[in-house]
Amino acid sequence: MKKIKYLDVSPTTFGIVVLVVFLLAYTVRIKKDVAFIIPNYIIFKASD
Repeated sequence: MKKIKYLDVSPTTFGIVVLVVFLLAYTVRIKKDVAFIIPNYIIFKASD
């Protein structure tokens, strides 16, 4: 019975968790890209 209750609750909570994880992963990826691009841009400008 506990498993059925869990399955009844899971769709919404699972959706929320997936959204949060996706947003976190997305922001982390953007931060990594920015942290990678900015130093390269500075180095490129400095080498010019």
